[in-house]
Amino acid sequence: MSRLPVTLVTGATLVIALVLAGRHAPEALARVGTFRATDHEFRGLRFLTGETVLRTAGIGPEANLWDDPTPWVERLEKHPLVLDARVERRFPGTLVLTVEERAPVGLVPNPLLEPVDREGRFLPLDPSRFPMDHPILRPGPVAGGGGEASLVQRRRLAEAAEVMRHESDFWSQVSEVRPGPHGGFEVEWGQPTVLFRLSAPVELRRIREGMAALQDARSRNEGRSPRSIDLRFAGRVILGWEEPA
Repeated sequence: MSRLPVTLVTGATLVIALVLAGRHAPEALARVGTFRATDHEFRGLRFLTGETVLRTAGIGPEANLWDDPTPWVERLEKHPLVLDARVERRFPGTLVLTVEERAPVGLVPNPLLEPVDREGRFLPLDPSRFPMDHPILRPGPVAGGGGEASLVQRRRLAEAAEVMRHESDFWSQVSEVRPGPHGGFEVEWGQPTVLFRLSAPVELRRIREGMAALQDARSRNEGRSPRSIDLRFAGRVILGWEEPA
């Protein structure tokens, strides 16, 4: 009598076991050594290391592809540098971990310069280890004197900076963003410094109009730049040639 290959018998036994397990099949699979996560692939990492991701998620050497990934994702998303996380399976033994990190948009004096993301959250990043060519976001005096700027103040500036980032020619020469009068913003730009005055919310269309006016003014004045560009009034671009007040 011929014999079936051992691997075929084992596979058939596994299938029968899973059929009997029914809705508990994933739990049953998680106890099968064949599906142990022996490899890990990381995507989206810039500041975090793969080792940090595994440690934060709680993925150890016994992790199985059929383990419920929800606890891993929840732990990862509690990390101050993680905005979003996803864990996927790739058979026979690889976990693919995709992380969207929180990206710095500026540096806030606190009193030392600390990076913040677009939500104004301080990020645990050392600027000396991760060089950052980002503008200073200066919230201004804290109500009552002393203390760090509130999250609301930081978020307001960070959200404005996040919009500016989408106009690369402008963003590349922004050195400082701070609150302006009447709820707007003042932006120090370029060398020699030109003060852009913007209303809230910041609009890319207005920034582009200001940049076009700046280029036109330079072409008409042998490269000489205005000292300020006021974009707070709809449909108007006001050039200031004197030192801004």
